[in-house]
Amino acid sequence: MKIEPYNYFFHPCHEDHSTVVKVVAVITALALSILTLGLYLGIFLCVRGLEEGSLKEKKVKVISKTPPKKRIAPKKVSAGPSSQGVILTPKAALIKSKHAESLALIKRLSREVGGWKKISDHRNPGAIGYDWWLFPIDRSSSYGMTYAVDEADIAALKSHQAFMESYREGVIWVTRSWGWNVVTGHDETCPERMWSDYQVRLGKMLCSLKLFGEVALHQKVVAFANKHVVNKQDWVVQACVL
Repeated sequence: MKIEPYNYFFHPCHEDHSTVVKVVAVITALALSILTLGLYLGIFLCVRGLEEGSLKEKKVKVISKTPPKKRIAPKKVSAGPSSQGVILTPKAALIKSKHAESLALIKRLSREVGGWKKISDHRNPGAIGYDWWLFPIDRSSSYGMTYAVDEADIAALKSHQAFMESYREGVIWVTRSWGWNVVTGHDETCPERMWSDYQVRLGKMLCSLKLFGEVALHQKVVAFANKHVVNKQDWVVQACVL
């Protein structure tokens, strides 16, 4: 794992640091403060103060330049190569934002000891829930239709190139936690990454891939399910069929 010197010395508890790096960075900061008779601590506080001041100044500038909000009805817009001009529905915008957060968290956990198990199965200790955001579906849940997408949401997200690239990446990372390389179709099962028979997540992934028209990726996940999933639940069996 690459460690940025600036974050190591001035942001010892940075989110990109592993637990070990955080502890060592904090100890380093304390040791430097003692050895320099407080000089390092003064520099540390000065740098952090300048950062906070800069952030506040940027926020003020953004607020002052932001025009009054206008209510715009969602409409379909043809997406260009960089997804500029795409207007997302409110729910599609929420999913796009939460999807990015969830994918970033998954990548961070994959670098931690025992992190893959927290990704693979929502029932494991310390596991995270991300199915609603990584694999949007049109099915109701215990929350009703709160997290379900409709045709307008799906159309908006499909027209957003950057989201769709991130969407496919999410499938790759989650299937990897199950010990499967969905890109090559190779079985990579190992003690850290293996199938845990958590069919709820698999079923949502398959249903979502069908909704978003990801036929090729859907078939690759089906290949995994046919090899590793014994006694598939009925709705998972249906999700395997295009």
